[in-house]
This record gives sequence, structure tokens and C-alpha cells, in this order.
Amino acid sequence: MSILILLSALFFCGCATKHSSSFGTDRSALVIVRSGTKVQMSWQSRVNRSYTILFTEKSGSPVDKWTPLTGHINVQGTGQMMEADDYVPLGRERNYRLRSSDN
Repeated sequence: MSILILLSALFFCGCATKHSSSFGTDRSALVIVRSGTKVQMSWQSRVNRSYTILFTEKSGSPVDKWTPLTGHINVQGTGQMMEADDYVPLGRERNYRLRSSDN
């Protein structure tokens, strides 16, 4: 019974977890969790690397335009877990990528 309640709560609140990989030479996993309109992202950074989060609107178009997420462009890695937030209106979806490069 408690499992059914938990599953129902997850379904109705719109919570979802996705995992995506970066592209570039550093293959850090980008963990994405959405709850309502808030999207939280986290990844393990490395020193001497910079990170940019890119997103595209899910439009059904075969060509995706990847746009840097404001405030998360060329962020310097610290060797620690890093986090970023985004807000997406209900009913809309975005795809995310983590791009990394050497400093």
C-alpha cells in the first residue's frame, strides 16, 4: 500500500530524475532532478576544467538548438560536486547537456 501511495505522489507532483552524459574529453555524469517547475542539476567537477550547461527545448523538431544556460557558462571546476538550478514552466520540457573543457 505504501509503495502505491509513493508512486502516486511521484506521478502527480511531476517529479522525475534523468541522467545524461557530457560531451568533450571529461565524461562527468550530469544528474537532473525535476520537481514542479524547478530543475536541479549536479555533477562531479575536476580542477583545471570549466563547465557549461546547455539546454534545448523539446519541440519535436529534428534539429535541436543548444543554448548555454545563463549563469552556468565556463564555470571553473573545484574538484567538488557542483550544482545548478533552472526553472521550466509546467507542461514544457528541456533536454540538458554538460560540456567540459580544459582551462
